[in-house]
Amino acid sequence: GITSNTPTRHMESVLPMLDIHDHFKWFACSQDVKYEKPSMEIFDASFEQAKFWIPDLQKDEVLHIGDSYAADYCGAKRFGFQALLLDRSDNPAVVAYQDWIEAPDYEGKSVEEVRTKCCILEILTLLIIVEQNDSVFKHCCWTVLTILQWLHIKIG
Repeated sequence: GITSNTPTRHMESVLPMLDIHDHFKWFACSQDVKYEKPSMEIFDASFEQAKFWIPDLQKDEVLHIGDSYAADYCGAKRFGFQALLLDRSDNPAVVAYQDWIEAPDYEGKSVEEVRTKCCILEILTLLIIVEQNDSVFKHCCWTVLTILQWLHIKIG
């Protein structure tokens, strides 16, 4: 799924135009939820939609990948998700949006605890290493792999 602070029209127009819309089962947009990341409400909306597809899903079984420390990483961790920070700060083509957001606190928060990956390929490697027997998990991993491979091709 996608949890995004972008307007709903991006989910309805940009993703289909890029031919990646069908890879996702749910979309939690701040415009629809009325809350932006890092608010717990948007993560809760995403989690509830995910549970429609995987009814016994637990929060700590969800991996949220994002490129904002405050909105994505800390917001997801505070909600109870696993989180991975995609650190693209060395890439001059990547612009940081909403850099004024303060990172929320969560239990165990520390700089040393942050799991970062510098590039899409590192995330792909991480997902390939994870071994699970659950077919839903495998489907989700391969969907993420497909999307991340596409993003790597498009944004480098």
